[in-house]
Amino acid sequence: HYHRHLESLEEFSNRTDRFIWDSMPAGHELWVSDSVKSKVDRYGHYKSFYGNTVVFPLEKDICDKLDILQQKLNEIRATFEFNQPEAYLADALNAETYHITLHDLFYDREEEKVMARIKGAEKNILYILEQIKKMDFPKIKVEPTALYNMNSTSVVLGFTASSEKDHENLMMLYELFQPIVELKEYTPHVTLGYFRYGKHKEAKLRALKHLILYVNEAMKHMKENGADLTIELDVKNMAYQYFTSMNCYLEGNRILHDKKYHESKIQN
Repeated sequence: HYHRHLESLEEFSNRTDRFIWDSMPAGHELWVSDSVKSKVDRYGHYKSFYGNTVVFPLEKDICDKLDILQQKLNEIRATFEFNQPEAYLADALNAETYHITLHDLFYDREEEKVMARIKGAEKNILYILEQIKKMDFPKIKVEPTALYNMNSTSVVLGFTASSEKDHENLMMLYELFQPIVELKEYTPHVTLGYFRYGKHKEAKLRALKHLILYVNEAMKHMKENGADLTIELDVKNMAYQYFTSMNCYLEGNRILHDKKYHESKIQN
C-alpha cells in the first residue's frame, strides 16, 4: 500500500530555508518559469486555465492584511504603467482568491481534458473531504515565515506549522489526497501575485527585492518582540474548489452539476 517518508517539521524548515530567504536573483536577471506561460499572457492578464484543488480559505481579517501586501505590489506595478514592456508582474489577484492550498489536483489549459479527469476522481475527492469534516480534528496553527519568489512563478507568503503536532496534522491531511494525485513536497503558502513570462533585468526588480526584504525583516522583528502571528486552519472550512484561471476560484462541487452557474461565472 501507498507509504512514504513524511517530512518532520525540522526537515520541512531545513528544506524551505534553502529557498525562502534568498529567493530573488542576486546580480543576474530573473528567468520566469515556463509554467507561467500557460497562466499569464504577455500583457500580464490571466489566461483561461482549468483545474481543481483543496484549500483552506482565509478569514476576512487575514485577507485584509494580505491586501496591504497586494497594495505594495500594486505600487510596483504602477511604476511600469507607461512602459508595459518593462513590467514584470501580472495583474493583481482578487482578495477572494487568497487561500492556503492543501493539495492541488488536476489542471490543464484545455477544459474538456481536465474535466474528464476531474469527473473520474471527483466522487473520491468529495468523499475524503466529507470524512475529514466528520472527524473531530483540531484546528491547525500555522504562522507566516517569509515573503518570497516561489520557483520563479509567483510572489507568495510562506507559512509553517507552529508545532510538530500541527505539522503532523497538516501532513496527514495532505497525504489523504496523495493517492488521487501524487505531488512532491508540500509547502503551504498564499499566492499574492504572478510574474509575467520572460527574462527580467535585475535593475527592474529592485523595488520587489526591497519589499521582500522589508516584509521579512518586519515579521522577524514582530516575532522577536512576542507578536502572535499565528492563524488557525479549521478543517470544517476546508473547501473543494474549481478554477477557470489563477484569478477565479469557484466552489467546486457546484460546478459540474450546474453548467449555467459555470457559464455565468466565466462571463463575469
